[in-house]
Amino acid sequence: MIRLIAEYSAQAEFDIIDSVDYYSSTAGARIAGQLSSAVEACVSRIEAWPEAGSQRYGEILGIPGLRHVNISRFPYAIFYLLDEQRVLIIRMLHTARDIPATLAEH
Repeated sequence: MIRLIAEYSAQAEFDIIDSVDYYSSTAGARIAGQLSSAVEACVSRIEAWPEAGSQRYGEILGIPGLRHVNISRFPYAIFYLLDEQRVLIIRMLHTARDIPATLAEH
């Protein structure tokens, strides 16, 4: 499979910026930078192996093609949709949230 390029929804961009800002204000710039790097690494893995993400929430919510990958060392997951030409990152959510309810809102 050809490596796909990730595109971010406006909501995903907000989720990422908001989370990094939160870590910056509560844990400091170093930890916020580590989260940012972990997000980039996770998205890079998704681009390289897009079909490796879990389809669990897609099946629960009846959203065909919805997948997710947990971010290493942080309690977040990246949620995305996949087609032949791109990976669309739709959300980055804290894993303690009610993920099905949050995703069902959109």
